[in-house]
Amino acid sequence: MRCPAAKFATHVVSHFLFLILLAAATFRLEENYDALLDEQMLGTGDEETIRQWVQKNFRPSKAIITHVQICIVLWVAGLLLADIKHIYFAGFRSYICNAYNLLNFCILSMYIGSYTLRIIVDRWVRESDLFFNATTQVNFLLQTNNSILVHQMVQNWTQSCHHDKSYFITASRFRWKYDDPEIVSDVMFAVANVVSFARTTYLMPAFEALGPLQISFTRMLTDITRFMVLYLLVC
Repeated sequence: MRCPAAKFATHVVSHFLFLILLAAATFRLEENYDALLDEQMLGTGDEETIRQWVQKNFRPSKAIITHVQICIVLWVAGLLLADIKHIYFAGFRSYICNAYNLLNFCILSMYIGSYTLRIIVDRWVRESDLFFNATTQVNFLLQTNNSILVHQMVQNWTQSCHHDKSYFITASRFRWKYDDPEIVSDVMFAVANVVSFARTTYLMPAFEALGPLQISFTRMLTDITRFMVLYLLVC
């Protein structure tokens, strides 16, 4: 591993494996507001319809932190340790003088902030679930074929006077606040993902076909920027 070529190859493989994990955690089915499902729940509604409604409207039934995200957390922890090791041996001044290191620091900060918020939300959801004994009651009603009462029970919880607890029972994002911690977490995660994929450009100069193209494109953008500045000054 002391060979520069071997180090570069392992870093490239590690980076692309990390991108695969990010893609697996990102590509999820988007939530759509299903008014018809709510109308069916107000009536009798069969068991399958009720289970779908619970999955969409009962927040404790949704996994906030999945297995893929746990792998990403461990990967980010490894990248953070690598950066700390780099700072220890190279020095902080040398670390911040490199633009790539600053970009890496911003990415890690956003991932750490995102998953810190997710862990906090997961804890609040569990506390709300225990406060209302929600999951146990919903499962009991489904098992005893009293699933028609599930809709009314969940609605009663969400309209409870204990707003700090009832808020984390609602699973639909259409009913969340704009500054909901899980939404903020998703925004930070999305921005970090975009920058992580963009960071791949740092690997391109090492490839025979892509490297010269990137260098030429960068110089072309520099010339275009200079021309636009002169054009704006003249106009």
